[in-house]
Order: sequence, then C-alpha cells, then structure tokens
Amino acid sequence: MSVAGSDAVDRISRRETTASYGGYRGGRADNPTTTGRDEVRLTMYPRLKLRVANNGLELAAVCVIAGLLLFAAAGHVYTTPEVQQQEPVETDSYDIQFSLSERAVVENSNPLYETGAVLESKPAYFINATPNITFSALVSGSDDRNVTISQRFVLVEEATRDGQELWSRQRVLQTNEETITDGRNRTNLSLNVEDIAGNQTGVRSALSGVATPTTNLRLETIYRTEPVRGEGYQGQLSLSLRFESTADAYWFAGSRSTSDSETRLDRPDPIQQPPNYFDVFLLALGGIGLLGLAGVTIHKSNAYDPHELRIEMYNAEYSEWISEGELVVDPDRQYVYVNSLGDLVDIGIDADKRVIHDRDLKAYVVVDNDLIYYFAREPTNIELWANVGGSVEGDQR
Repeated sequence: MSVAGSDAVDRISRRETTASYGGYRGGRADNPTTTGRDEVRLTMYPRLKLRVANNGLELAAVCVIAGLLLFAAAGHVYTTPEVQQQEPVETDSYDIQFSLSERAVVENSNPLYETGAVLESKPAYFINATPNITFSALVSGSDDRNVTISQRFVLVEEATRDGQELWSRQRVLQTNEETITDGRNRTNLSLNVEDIAGNQTGVRSALSGVATPTTNLRLETIYRTEPVRGEGYQGQLSLSLRFESTADAYWFAGSRSTSDSETRLDRPDPIQQPPNYFDVFLLALGGIGLLGLAGVTIHKSNAYDPHELRIEMYNAEYSEWISEGELVVDPDRQYVYVNSLGDLVDIGIDADKRVIHDRDLKAYVVVDNDLIYYFAREPTNIELWANVGGSVEGDQR
C-alpha cells in the first residue's frame, strides 16, 4: 500500500543529507568518502548480474558478433601478411658533360702581349691584338660506349623593347655530327670578332636608339648513346655566351659548362613476409574468449533470479540505512507490506527509523509505533508467523 509522507524530492534530499553527515540518526557513523566507494563496489556486481539476467540474450549476441569479428580479423591478418618493398638497385648510369673554352693568338704588335702569344680564357680580349678567337667545345662521356653527337654553333642577334621582340636574326656558323668511340670529342670554331662587331654597328644604326641589340653565341649538342640492355640514353645540352664589346675590347659572358646525367634503376619484386602469428593467436584467443563468454552469459541469465538480484542490489545500495536485527512478530500490531526495499527505506527516512534486516525471515522492517512496515522475499513467512494473512491481503494495493 502507499504510505503518506514527504514527497519524493524531499525524501531524496533527506537521504543525501543523511549520507553527507556520515550516517542515520541512531545508526553507525561512517566516513562519507569511504562509504561512497564501498557502495559502488557493493552495487556494481549485483547490477551486472541483474543486467545479465534481464538482457542475457542480447549480451550474448553482442559477444558472439564481437567474437566472429575477431576471428575474421585473425583470418585477415593470416591471409594478408605484410609485403616488404625492396630498395631500387642501380643497374646502369650515364653522365655526359659539355664544356667550352676559348683561345686567341696575338696577331698584331701591341704594348701588352708579344706577337704569336696564345691567350686562353681571358676575361677580355683586345680587337687590334686578337681579332680572331677560337672556341673549343669538349664533350666527355662517363664511359667509352659509342655516342652519336650532333652540334650546332649559332649566332643569335635580337633586339627587344618593353620586353617584346622587335627584331631577331640567327646564323648557323658551323654544324658537326660524328660518333664518339672513346668517350671524348672536341670541336673547334673560329670567329672573326671584327665581323661580329661590324654587324652590331650596322644594326645599332638601323635601330636608331629605339632598342639595343644583343648578340649571343649558342652552342647546341644533341647526343644519343648506343643501346644498353635494350635502351639507350639521349638528350640535349646547350650553352649561350653573350658577346659584349667596346671600341677596343670584347668578351663573352656566361657559363661555360653544362652536364646531364641519367640512371637506370631495377626495382626487385617485393618480399612476402610471413604472417604475424602472435597477432593471429591473440585475435583468435579473443574470439574464443568472447564466444565462451556468450555461453556463460546465456547460462547465467537462465540461472539468475531478477527478483533476488534486485533485493541484493538494493540491500547493498541502502546499506547505511539498514541494520541487522531480529524481528519479534506480534499479532497485536498492524503489518503493512511494502512492494520494494527502496520504498521501505524511504518510509524509514520519513519516520526517522532504521530499517531492520532479519536474515532468518529474509525480511526488512521499519517499526513505527504499532505499525510495522515490511518487505520480504517471501511475504507469506511473516504472514504465517504473525497470523496476519488476511490483513496483509487487505493492505497490499
């Protein structure tokens, strides 16, 4: 039956207040922090068993699915071992270098050089002393494989204005094609500087200050090696030297060397690694464990009594309001049956009374004057002892 008293919120507030001050009036005084930890430990296991009892099939199904997933993962690890990629191995390479040097022979007497002297790689030359200059182009390969080279010496003249080409002209001065068998080749080109300077003078005059012409000597080399292992190397190298001059001197500005390099790599087949048997074992063991847990869960869910587990859980949860004792059954008192242990604890809090647990009768009671509120696993035990069978039926609603 329902017992009149404070509302639910007030009972909860009083229960929390009592717990925070360490115990119920007239009962034991416990350390609040320790009591809280003890309650968690006491109630976790009954709650877990109650969950198993109520949801055994669902929990077992989850365990079975998880176990099968672990078995699938173990199979995947076993059937798809890691593959180790090997480092590429160099099988062949070829390097080629193109360098340019110049020399001029002193043809006319002058106070700086003796006639017949050879000037090499000077930063500048004098037109009166050395009107002719010879360029030497050296092609060097990294080995003595046969290489076919094709060379062109091109004189490029152009004039630009505001970044756009205004005029240009190209003259091929010399071409050369041959096959190198010893890895080296040298080609010479002789130029008369007075011809180049004279052409510039005419172009400058024609442009009338609209743009300044430039003259570049471009040397192009195309190479192609004989096939090695079915494939050869080929490419193009080029250099460009800018011709600059004054009324008495001239020079060529720019880099005088360039190179090209190519490497052939062989990529070995990847190495198949053995399966990670330790991971396979752990995953399979986990799957077996989960399947076993599913069987235990089903077995326990059939063995557990949810009603008994709820009483055990409430007994642990409300332990600080419950005292062990012996119930003295008196037929002259009125007995009121309460539907749950939680409700009985609320009645004890409202009445400022302890809840007494009689283990022999498996009953919990709150004695309030002539009223005895009780909850029991088997209410008929108290009804038979107190001969209140009829009144109990009348009080339960």
